[in-house]
Amino acid sequence: MVHNSNPNLQNIPRSKVVRRSFVAPPGTVMVVADYSGVELRVLAEMSGDEKLKQDVIYGNVHAESAITLYELQRKRDEFMASIADNTHPLYAKHTEMRSKAKAFSFQLTYGAGNAALAVVLRCSDEEAGEFVAKWAERYSKAYNFRYQMYDLMNLSGFLECASGRTIYVNRNDRTIPVASNYPIQGSAGDVMYRAIARMQQAADECRFPVSLLNTVHDELLLLTEPQYETAAKNLLEKQMKLAWLDIFPGTSTDNLVEAGAGASWASAK
Repeated sequence: MVHNSNPNLQNIPRSKVVRRSFVAPPGTVMVVADYSGVELRVLAEMSGDEKLKQDVIYGNVHAESAITLYELQRKRDEFMASIADNTHPLYAKHTEMRSKAKAFSFQLTYGAGNAALAVVLRCSDEEAGEFVAKWAERYSKAYNFRYQMYDLMNLSGFLECASGRTIYVNRNDRTIPVASNYPIQGSAGDVMYRAIARMQQAADECRFPVSLLNTVHDELLLLTEPQYETAAKNLLEKQMKLAWLDIFPGTSTDNLVEAGAGASWASAK
């Protein structure tokens, strides 16, 4: 497995322009999989927010957020249809709304204030506050999770990840963004640690040639031979789902992982 230093491969952009430079050697194929919306999924599970859980697992969470933020409930069907059809006259407008809602959701999840959110949405601080209120109404438990963690952090000095691992926070760093961010990122990281360990063990024990090349963010990248492509994809999906269940036992793994394969990293998605 490649070590992530000089250069730091964790910072490789998702752009296909960059990733198509990573090409499988002749006679091999790259297999890649990632966790779908893992941060919001972690937040949904840790906060017990059933609405967010439903949207993340079975819906289009960023589209639902856009509909909520821009008050498009009466035009929901049109909105969903437009973002799925690039020939639709509202495709550009609605996909931009979805993109803004996606950025907004992640920034809010990590404790951003109105000023930072206003930059994402390109609006005033006051309007950003109104957007926050709408998001908080739809996902109330997820929104209040930050305050629960903030109180816990100030009481004990520690934040707890879903694995039971604790993170000590220095007194001067005990802020809402830290309280919101650390448990989510830490828990998502624990899932990835387990996925790496499980996949490496599975590769060592595998009856066909497969090797773990790299991990980036929420992705795992494998190398195998073309005739074993399907088997490698199935193996990767299985180990990543089991890793999730190690940290979140008894939860759903529906729509959690999807693997692809190709001659390069870019074409494997």
